[in-house]
Amino acid sequence: MAIGMPSSIRIGILLLAAVGLAVGLRGFLPRVFWLGLALVVGLMVSLVGQDAIRSAGPLPGWAAEGAVVTAEVVLTADAVVLDGSLGAPVVLRSSRVVRVSGRGGVTEPSAYVVLSGGAGLADLPWESTVLVQGRLALSPPEREEIATLRLSGSTQVVQPAPGWARAVDQIRSALSRSVRLGPHDGRALVPALVAGDTNGVSADLREAMRDSGLAHLAAVSGANVTIVLGLVLSLCAALRLPLLARSVIAVATLVGFVALARPEPSVIRAAVMGVVGVLALSSPHRSRAAPALGFTVLATLGWDPWLARSPGFALSVVATVGLVTLAADWSRRLREWLPSRLGLVAEPLSVTAAASLVTLPVLVAIQGTVSLVSLPANLLAAPLVPLATIGGLGAAAVTMLHEGTGMALGWLASLPAELIAQIARTWSRLPIAVVQWPAGMVGIALSLVLVIAMLTLGRAGVGWARARPVAAALLVAVIIGGTLPATALAWPPQGWQLVFCDVGQGDAAVIRTGPDRAVVIDVGPDSDQADRCLGSLGVTHVEAVILTHFHLDHVGGLASVLRGRQVDRVYVSPIHEPGAEVSRVQVAAGGIPVSDLTAGTVLGFGDVRIEVWAPTRRFAGGSVPNNGSVVVLVEHGDLSVLMAGDIEREAGADLAQRLARTPAMAAKASTLDVLKSPHHGSANLDPRLMSVISAPVAVISVGADNDYGHPSPVHLRLLEARGTRVLRTDRNGAVAVILEGTDVGVVSERPG
Repeated sequence: MAIGMPSSIRIGILLLAAVGLAVGLRGFLPRVFWLGLALVVGLMVSLVGQDAIRSAGPLPGWAAEGAVVTAEVVLTADAVVLDGSLGAPVVLRSSRVVRVSGRGGVTEPSAYVVLSGGAGLADLPWESTVLVQGRLALSPPEREEIATLRLSGSTQVVQPAPGWARAVDQIRSALSRSVRLGPHDGRALVPALVAGDTNGVSADLREAMRDSGLAHLAAVSGANVTIVLGLVLSLCAALRLPLLARSVIAVATLVGFVALARPEPSVIRAAVMGVVGVLALSSPHRSRAAPALGFTVLATLGWDPWLARSPGFALSVVATVGLVTLAADWSRRLREWLPSRLGLVAEPLSVTAAASLVTLPVLVAIQGTVSLVSLPANLLAAPLVPLATIGGLGAAAVTMLHEGTGMALGWLASLPAELIAQIARTWSRLPIAVVQWPAGMVGIALSLVLVIAMLTLGRAGVGWARARPVAAALLVAVIIGGTLPATALAWPPQGWQLVFCDVGQGDAAVIRTGPDRAVVIDVGPDSDQADRCLGSLGVTHVEAVILTHFHLDHVGGLASVLRGRQVDRVYVSPIHEPGAEVSRVQVAAGGIPVSDLTAGTVLGFGDVRIEVWAPTRRFAGGSVPNNGSVVVLVEHGDLSVLMAGDIEREAGADLAQRLARTPAMAAKASTLDVLKSPHHGSANLDPRLMSVISAPVAVISVGADNDYGHPSPVHLRLLEARGTRVLRTDRNGAVAVILEGTDVGVVSERPG
């Protein structure tokens, strides 16, 4: 957080004013005030001092001028690989500057820079010292790194990583090898739980963990530190080691854990909060935990002021406040109320409930949503986390001695991690998993009121519920019913014009042409899902079925859609491959006329106009049927929707070239209301096409837990880079496009 001289002066004036006020009231203020004032003054001095040190020397000026420099830096973090779909992948690595030469001078600043380069940058060892060349650019003021150095030459390792860093890398490598035979999600989560290595965690699993309130487990958190230190201290107590020996072992364990997970800011704050958590749960003097937490927070911010801008730090602090102030008392009371056999669940239930409650305002401020399934999901995952964490650590250690035994232990450790992933996926699919909350200060204020009300009225409410269990159960049912999204209870929404059906891994869309009439584009896989979707929409007369291409996930449901409905015509792709699915369509259609569609064809159904943009020809590259997909522009009044089928890179490049040559088409492509994104969110797409298509909303029709990795992170990032909101049928259910006059809206069955 670069303060700059004017802000530093303002802070200094405020501090002097505070000190002056304190001196004037010194006879009336307790000692705790002076201690607090000293800590705050120390924090501010550290903040201003670190800003001055960071900004000293010519480096900031060189960065502002875009100077070309030669720098000797120490790599302080693992590589972050950015999307390479628009060219070669870009690798970012945070580093500490040792020496910089440029503009005829040499400086040795106390600052950090971000290196930006090619794939080779990712292979350099952590904590090694390298010599690099490139052009500087000034970083945003809120970043700890003062500049970005875009590399333009080769990199040279001038000093290898120290022995301890190489040992840590060997342990991390052993951890990854030990779990490689485990189930897919489990082997990705174990390194995340143990060492904060989330490279293997898929985008859909990250989203599921976020929606279920388990996102904190996918990275090193205070909970991980608490688990590891708690186990070590328990073993020390069982061995009856003296207090000094326990302290030394605990500190050594903490240092090793931080090194294993990389001593980055997020890991440091997790370690600090984890230590406070262990003290709060294990110390007989729990009243000391709150002052210790306050001191620790201020000391940590004094050491690294940039943590003040970290949402993760705020969540850790607030969660630890709940643990320190509420969890112990709640656990004791629960043990009194619960049967003796259920006493073991008192502490995890209390810790989870306390952390979930007090972090609500912070979560509202960060993401604007509330997870109603966070508490039960965390309770189910709580006993699995230590099994995966401790099991992963043990597997890594054994793998370094004997690969086969270590992999067996790693497979065992990945099983509880796999269960954690399944808990996240299952709970995140519920309609009430994520509830939208009012944005801004209003939402934060409401969440604070809710937290305060629950804390003040909670005890009385529990007593009332115990005395009236039936009434309490009915009240809970009413509250849950009230949180259900209206779209889940009243579907379809009024004014729907187009609905993307949830048919799993496949496509099916319904375009309304009358009260009970529609045009259907694709019919999903071999199931009754598309038929049920049409039934829920009240469609009895299908004026046309358009099958974009002959793949089972687009044509398999044709027989069920035709059954019991009047169907006038079937349109298909002119690329009649594969033969088995072509025959399936011909048999299902029976006597219904079947015609090919090619680019340039225009179809009209009342007020609905459908313009065919592709295909123009057969593409030999990629998937021939996919690249032969029928791509249509659907227009109804002010509504404009592009249905992109399953086109891949080759057909996408062809369409992008035709848009460049045809201004009228390009204008329509740049002013869409909705895009049906191509091929279920596949990474095999043409980025040039995605760069000329502009729509505020994109719909990805995709099945949950599919084997194709759809939608891919590359595809999602391309859409997000255009500022497009993405709705997915695997998470949002069916998606309806509503047209009311000239207003276009989008509603999904499930919020997200």
